[in-house]
Amino acid sequence: MPNIIIDGLKIEDLEFIGENYVRKTISETEKRKEDVLNSYDEFQIRKLNFLNERYGNYNTKITYWNIYANMLHYYEKNTNTDIMNMEGTEIENLINACTYALVSAKKTAKTFCIKYKNWAVDKGYIMINTLTTTSEIQEEKTLLKNRLYSKDTLLNIIEKAQEGFNLNFIKPLVLGRMGIIGKQAIYMRSLKWKDIDIEKCQITIHNEDETKFKTIKVDKWAIDTLLKIQKCIDSNMGFKKYMNIDTFIIEGEEYVLDSGFEWEILKYNSLNNWMRSTATEFEITRISFAELLFSRQMELLLRRRKQRRLTNDDIQDVLTEYTFEEDISLAKVTILKRRYRDLAEDEVFRSINNDKDNKTTLKIRKERITMGNVEEEYEEIVKKLDFKI
Repeated sequence: MPNIIIDGLKIEDLEFIGENYVRKTISETEKRKEDVLNSYDEFQIRKLNFLNERYGNYNTKITYWNIYANMLHYYEKNTNTDIMNMEGTEIENLINACTYALVSAKKTAKTFCIKYKNWAVDKGYIMINTLTTTSEIQEEKTLLKNRLYSKDTLLNIIEKAQEGFNLNFIKPLVLGRMGIIGKQAIYMRSLKWKDIDIEKCQITIHNEDETKFKTIKVDKWAIDTLLKIQKCIDSNMGFKKYMNIDTFIIEGEEYVLDSGFEWEILKYNSLNNWMRSTATEFEITRISFAELLFSRQMELLLRRRKQRRLTNDDIQDVLTEYTFEEDISLAKVTILKRRYRDLAEDEVFRSINNDKDNKTTLKIRKERITMGNVEEEYEEIVKKLDFKI
């Protein structure tokens, strides 16, 4: 990397890693960042992932990181156990054992552990958070609801893009909202224009070594928006909501997320910087890929709910849509089911294809998911969530 002098760059502008790694040049800064990350163990890396996914504000992240580093990390190393796998009483005893810490620091440490374990539940790493109280469950529910991103919400952000802002930076919002993500966002980073079928509104994703392929149905607005963004980039102008894209032609071998280097895939760290720049430009809380994926999952579940009540089969189908995994873990099914049920306050029924149930039971269950005014119930759920699909 060229030895370019950095002028006025602040640590708040870069990826959070728990330390101020800004140096005089870009190459020195990248080197220091790499050295710091290489010095961390798996427990610390996991906490960084949590903080970067859940929070956009630097002060919040550094506060939680310092509490973790000073009060909790040593115990993880000594016991070789991540906080997420500790019982609630063990964590409370650990925090109370820090006799030197102020009461406010202990409260912050407990809050950190609660939110970290909630994140671990959402990720499918653990089944339940044994440290969460009823009021904190309600707080997480409110937070989750506020982070449902509808199509209109994203379009309102995109349409504010002014000339001079790199429109490539907002493409990940569109792709993420359609569920095109994958581990370390490999699906969207490796996506080429030839993988998008404009006529059929389909996107073909593949794993990193291109040994597995899968075609995913997406919404027309998403493909149209990507094309408009690219046309504006090629025309060197700000985003235009209304423009003719019918005859717009793009080189199929080019990556949708242009790294700036010919035929080179965008690095994951660079993608995170794009997301951070977008949040700064539009003065919004940084949107995580996990939130975008969950928004898409909720959208697909609600589309099904308009026709009938949901079953475990629906949860399984939606989860399977965006992965190459042949068998979705019970933990992931349970988490999405719980999150839908808690937010929508709507029951999810057992599978109607359960071979263990007799014919009479299955008949009753099939009737229960369609009887009554299903569409009216759906309208109430959407109104409650304030989530247009």
